[in-house]
Amino acid sequence: MKTFVAAAAFIAALSGATVCAADAPITIGHIGSLSGLGADWGNWDSEGIALAVDTINARGGVMGHNLAVEQRDDESKPETAAARFRELAGLGIRIVIGGTSGAPTLAMALLVQAQKVILVTPSGQPQGLEKFGGYAGQTMMPMEPEGVAMGNAIVKRGVRKLSILAPANGFNAVFLTAMQNTIGNKAAIAKVPFPEDMNDLRAALDKAFAADPPDGVYVAGGQAVGAQVFKLLAEAKYKGQRFAANAFQNDKTLAVVGAKAAEGVIYEYPGLVHTPEFVRAQAVFRKRYGRDMNLYNALAYDTVMMLAAGMTQTMRAGKAPEGDDLVLALKGLRNFPGLTGPITWGEVTDHAVEMRTYRNGKIVTLPQ
Repeated sequence: MKTFVAAAAFIAALSGATVCAADAPITIGHIGSLSGLGADWGNWDSEGIALAVDTINARGGVMGHNLAVEQRDDESKPETAAARFRELAGLGIRIVIGGTSGAPTLAMALLVQAQKVILVTPSGQPQGLEKFGGYAGQTMMPMEPEGVAMGNAIVKRGVRKLSILAPANGFNAVFLTAMQNTIGNKAAIAKVPFPEDMNDLRAALDKAFAADPPDGVYVAGGQAVGAQVFKLLAEAKYKGQRFAANAFQNDKTLAVVGAKAAEGVIYEYPGLVHTPEFVRAQAVFRKRYGRDMNLYNALAYDTVMMLAAGMTQTMRAGKAPEGDDLVLALKGLRNFPGLTGPITWGEVTDHAVEMRTYRNGKIVTLPQ
């Protein structure tokens, strides 16, 4: 079975103003952080993409064409992401979902116009995607509202001295800036970078907290790193208030940290929209993965669904689902009904942010 990766394949299938159904699938790319610092998010994206592709194909595909995915690991590195992007473009793939975070996304976005490849990041939150002629977009809501919500939560709980434990590579910088600006002079803030070697993490924490321990700690980063930090804090009998990134809501968290260490950790989480489509997708996801869909699963799912809607419109007009024609169709999809809320191509829409915690091993939404 052949795979459509170029406009000519679709143009050859035209009949009047409609692309005829054929047995050749439309292949899209996924370049995500399946390993490295962003592996939690990258694999969540992969799960959401797979679910959406299977859903679309079960409904008859895009104008009769099944979707297929060519996936690559960017190892959480911008330079690897750019190399993988060139590789997929060389295969004739004209739609890529990725990257997982801001730096890999921007590394690929620099290539989109020259390669005429549309790039959509489901979970990255880079700034400046509007500079790339409509060929780069994002599904994820902006980080600033989450940072503001976390800053307000920290201030509300009376923290006077806060340590921010974060990777030294600028990871989540937009969120952290918004959080710190919201806190202002209400608390003294010190940054403690994670060491390159995670075996040195305990020593880094001991050094940071030895003389004058903070009364609050915010831990940035994915579940794998964050869980280890909170586990070490519990072992050290740290008594201050603990705050985390939204990746703390993870099926692995309790297994790594333990219910006692996770108890009371506060994190921010954008809410999902419980529409009939969400209920259906959630049921299928639970059956497949044995757990609830999280935010990043849903964002990736929405990304594929939005792209499929744009491709459908382009093909109905008798054009190939790529390039300027697909960009134009995507721009026309205003307030596309996603599981994470309405999505408009080229515009970043705010969503409600909840504050959550674990109590007795269960997730609890806190009052605002």
